[in-house]
Amino acid sequence: MPNRVVIVAGSPGAGKTTLIKGLASNPNVKIANMGTLMLEIAKRDGLADDRDKMRLLSNDRISALRDRAFAEVAAMKGHIVVDTHATVEANGRYVPGIPVEQVGRIKALRALVYIDSLTDDILERRKLDRSRDRESEDKIRIDDQRQINMSILSVISSSLNIPLYIIFNRQGRLEEGIAALKANVEEIFSEK
Repeated sequence: MPNRVVIVAGSPGAGKTTLIKGLASNPNVKIANMGTLMLEIAKRDGLADDRDKMRLLSNDRISALRDRAFAEVAAMKGHIVVDTHATVEANGRYVPGIPVEQVGRIKALRALVYIDSLTDDILERRKLDRSRDRESEDKIRIDDQRQINMSILSVISSSLNIPLYIIFNRQGRLEEGIAALKANVEEIFSEK
């Protein structure tokens, strides 16, 4: 089986990780969560002990953690789905989550998938997520995040000449979103 990598990104609350969990039943797909990989490295280095503290680190430290995590992904074998964010936002500062130079080193990268949702749905999901410590959320900030993320993914897609798939995760229609992601991943991994 040739190596193939697909990066799945989305704003927090769009449902990215929930849709990706729908791929877990496929034994031929490995899921690599960038946040988890980066946090493991941050903990080993004594930089942060949870994700919300990690995103408040300096740009240089976040970049170093991200680069090391992407190096781990590049070394993986098989069909890999990378769960990550196009940007990491903290107090109006956007740090790239998927820099072109770094992901360009992943020779097996075949496509990007962006999970999107309505701003109101994202806002509501974030409010219900008590596991995270976020700044105050509002529709304008979420719309900014969505636009910046799409811009970054469009640049990466164009720069690396790989397709960008977009899945709209509608509230109450989880199975449709999972089916769309499964179909996209199957298509990407079966390309000759």
